Amino acid sequence: MPTLRKLKIGFVPYSPLGRGFLTGKIRSPDAFAEDDYRRTSPRFEGDNFSKNLQPVEQVRALAAEKGVTPGQLVLAWPLHQGNDWSRGGRALQRTGIRTLNH
Repeated sequence: MPTLRKLKIGFVPYSPLGRGFLTGKIRSPDAFAEDDYRRTSPRFEGDNFSKNLQPVEQVRALAAEKGVTPGQLVLAWPLHQGNDWSRGGRALQRTGIRTLNH
């Protein structure tokens, strides 16, 4: 973020919830439906899943400390990096959903 601020470059986080992983709700690859593309994504396969779960646990703990959900914490982080560096004075969130269930 300091480099972005210095160069006056805006920040648009892509998939800020890590394809749902950073919400803390995904505890096992078995949580994915059979046709879910994440079943074949390297970050969600084998040892990678358990390694990637470690920082998620840290996010869950910090969110619990603050009395918010992990998803709320993750989405709030870019917005609390200051408003002096990005276009229009804010970080732009790029979140997407495919269905109302998401």
